[in-house]
Amino acid sequence: MPNRTNRRPDIDNDVMATMIRSGSTLEQVAIFMRCTTATVRLRMLKLGVILPPRGRTKRYPLRYGGDRQVPVKAWRKRHPEATRVMQRARHLVRQAIIKGDLVRPETCENDCGAVTRPQAAHHDYDRPLDVRWLCHACHAIWDHDEPKTAAYDGPLPS
Repeated sequence: MPNRTNRRPDIDNDVMATMIRSGSTLEQVAIFMRCTTATVRLRMLKLGVILPPRGRTKRYPLRYGGDRQVPVKAWRKRHPEATRVMQRARHLVRQAIIKGDLVRPETCENDCGAVTRPQAAHHDYDRPLDVRWLCHACHAIWDHDEPKTAAYDGPLPS
């Protein structure tokens, strides 16, 4: 029976661990080492290297602690009213697309013009059907430059 302890001897665990400790993401390490993120995660767990938390993260704007990241689940727990408003807006967009009131284009509205399945980007959650159709990359940049969640740090306006 073949030895399955190290199927990829070309992957150096020490280099991987150094990259993780220096702040590289699992995806960055996996691309550099030409392996999967699961391989990186398993090898780092065996070495006892502390990994970044799993799950999506939301970046806070500079006025709320710099480039610090917090897990989305924790943010949603601290801001239930804002979460409800955002979920309602997303739900109304989905329903409008199904009914045919909104039509999703095949390209990004931004200058990139990427041919993709664009996301509905809300400028104001109080007007849920007033959206811009942006690719994932442009949507992330737009949300970072114009954060809408900052308005929900306190109670929602009535």
